[in-house]
Amino acid sequence: MGTCATIDSYALARRMAAAAPPLVVAVTSPTEHRRVRIPGSRLLGDPTAFARDVPRDRTIVVSCRSPGDLTASWACRLLVEHGYRDVSIHVGGLRAWMNAGLPVVRDQ
Repeated sequence: MGTCATIDSYALARRMAAAAPPLVVAVTSPTEHRRVRIPGSRLLGDPTAFARDVPRDRTIVVSCRSPGDLTASWACRLLVEHGYRDVSIHVGGLRAWMNAGLPVVRDQ
């Protein structure tokens, strides 16, 4: 079974601006995700549906709001178990992203 690398907010922002950006997967509640999120991020939702919808050769970065990235770590392991090979944990998640002054999307 594969393992999950880590990526910080600045490196993630650079990779998101590249020609083949990773898919950022938010592991939060639907309400939190609607309220504030990293631009272009997608809510994980049902992992089995996600596994059907997202190609396994796509780079995935999992981001959460839990202390110590616990939820992102769980989701990362789950995605690896579903056959994803290139999965990283966004260290510090949305809080780190916002603390770095990077842009967010907020629903009104």
